[in-house]
Amino acid sequence: MAHRPCSIELRHLRYFIAAADHGSFRKAGVALQITESAISRRIRDLEDGIGVSLFTRHNGGVRVTAAGRQLLTTAIGALDQVEQVSILTAAYLKDPTDPQWAKSPDMIAWNQFMDKYYPTGDKTSTFPVYAYAVSSTLVEVLKRAGDNLTREKS
Repeated sequence: MAHRPCSIELRHLRYFIAAADHGSFRKAGVALQITESAISRRIRDLEDGIGVSLFTRHNGGVRVTAAGRQLLTTAIGALDQVEQVSILTAAYLKDPTDPQWAKSPDMIAWNQFMDKYYPTGDKTSTFPVYAYAVSSTLVEVLKRAGDNLTREKS
C-alpha cells in the first residue's frame, strides 16, 4: 500500500503539545477549552497520518513516547515560527474553534452560511473560513465596482 502524505494542521500540533504538557487529554481539553474527545480524535488523526504512536495511554492519562518527544521538539519550534510570522503579518482570519469569536457578528454569519450551504463541512477547519473570506471580499469588490468592471479609473 502506498504511503499517503499527512496533512498536519496547526491545531493538531497545539493539541499534541497541550496533551504532552498536561499528561492528559482531559486536562489539555480543559486548558484549551475544547472537549477531551476532540483532543483525542485530532491526536489519533495525527498519529495515523505520520504512522507512529505519540503517546502511551494509561488510566492516569498519557505519556509521550520516544517518537512523540522528537515531534514535540519540532512542533514547539514550528509553532514558535508561526507565531513570529503571525506577529509580522497580522492574522486576518478568525479561528472558528477559538471561543473568543463565538458571539462575533461575522462568525455568526459564517456559521449560518455553513449551516445553509455546507452543512457537512468541517467547522473546525480554517479552509472554509478562508474560502468564505475570499468570496465575501469578491462580493464586496463587485458591489463597489457597480457597472464599471474595467481596470480604468472612473
